This record gives sequence, C-alpha cells and structure tokens, in this order.
Amino acid sequence: MPEGLSEIEFVAEPLDTAVTGEQMRHLATGVAATESMKQSSLVEVGCYRGVTTRFLAQRTKRTLFAVDPFCGYGGCETDLAIFQKNTHALKNVIPIPITSGEAARSWNHGDVSFVFIDAVHDYVNVAHDIEAWQTRLSPGGILALHDTDDRRFAGTRYATYRALREPTLWTVFSHTPNLTLLRKDRGID
Repeated sequence: MPEGLSEIEFVAEPLDTAVTGEQMRHLATGVAATESMKQSSLVEVGCYRGVTTRFLAQRTKRTLFAVDPFCGYGGCETDLAIFQKNTHALKNVIPIPITSGEAARSWNHGDVSFVFIDAVHDYVNVAHDIEAWQTRLSPGGILALHDTDDRRFAGTRYATYRALREPTLWTVFSHTPNLTLLRKDRGID
C-alpha cells in the first residue's frame, strides 16, 4: 500500500468509484514511475466523482488535468458537485469539462507522462482515447486503462489488446484484474 494511505480511503466511498484498492495501488506505482519526468503532467479521462482524481493528485506535485464533460451518465450535476467537493482543496487539479477528443485536439499544456482512461466503455471510445492521448504521452510515460478484463466491457478489452499489437510502441508495465498499465516505449512516427 502506498505510504500514508490507509485502507479506509479505498472503502470510504464505494459508490463513487469502481476502482478497487488493488487497482489504486497499481495506479500509484504508475504515477511514481513517472515522477522523474518533472516537466510533465498527468491526465485522467473520465473523472466521475473525483475519487481517483483525488487519489492520483495526492501522489504527485505535478498538475493533473481532469478531463470529463460531466454529461451523459448518471446525475451529471450531482456528479460534478461531488467531483468539485472531492478535489477543491487540491491545487494541482485542473478540471477540463470537455470531451476527451476535444481536450486532446486542443492540448497546449506540454508533455504528459501519465494518462488514466476510465471513460466511455465501448470499443470506439476507448480506441479513440488511446489514439488521441498516445500522441500526447511522452516516451517512458504510462497509459492506464480501466475495466480491461471484464467481459461486460468487451470493447475496452478489445481496444486494450489491439494497442498491445504494437509491441514496438507499448510494453505492459503492470496488470491487475481489470486494470492494465502500458509503458510507451517510443515516440509516434
């Protein structure tokens, strides 16, 4: 378990995240592995209520850009209000309330060393998010993908395994059930 992290953080708000304690530990390891990339930032695509946003931001001093339009799922206004409550005290979190594609196309925030994709769980959207953010991710950076083993999210699984067909671009950095972290090995040609 990461330093300073109690088990209660993983169970305090079980309805506000589907990310498990074991998955959180793997995400923390991925953030730590990119910490030496000082002039880079982190991106979370699909922030829901800000539980993983808060968790990731507390593990770095670098800027975390929280990309989520907060529409189309659940009680959008309620989710946004809970997200704001969960992240308001974190000075390194910058919400970007637009879609992932819009954020990637208009990106002007410099290098990215860590991207966590946990947004729309179908093939088209996950493949699009991977493609959009892999061009922003620096070599040596980590791409984390949630719900990669669950048969209910076959599109997420397929998009992840298709990305792995690029063995000269990605290596598996870490894997635990339903979370895959890939390290980018080279730049995009």
